Amino acid sequence: MTRSVHAALCDGLDEAARGLWPSAAESFAEACRDHPDDARPALALAICHLKMGQPTQAVMVLESHRALRPPPSIFARRHQWLCAAARYALDDPAAAARALTGLPWRRHLQFEAHLKMDEGDLHGGVMALLSAFR
Repeated sequence: MTRSVHAALCDGLDEAARGLWPSAAESFAEACRDHPDDARPALALAICHLKMGQPTQAVMVLESHRALRPPPSIFARRHQWLCAAARYALDDPAAAARALTGLPWRRHLQFEAHLKMDEGDLHGGVMALLSAFR
């Protein structure tokens, strides 16, 4: 007998709040298996993979879970941000930027600022950040 998606999500959220990422990932993976049409556990599982330093697995979840193809509109922005974070963690900034297509321009500039600062271009990062808040 499968647990309800609510029970599995609650367990995973409790474990994640305590920093128990592998255990949280197991709970979210169980919820994904048992409730494949619910996007919430898939997004949470992708976050766990990112927290555990497993961006490849995060990308696989984000691109293959059936509830995320296409992402439900209520989760579209979260999905885009997670895709961008996973691609960025894989050292693919171009794919990360493409993942943000459709988001407001200000969000693109904030991402560009982060990218430039991370690469050591503090001046470029500050300029992009200032442009985002005009």
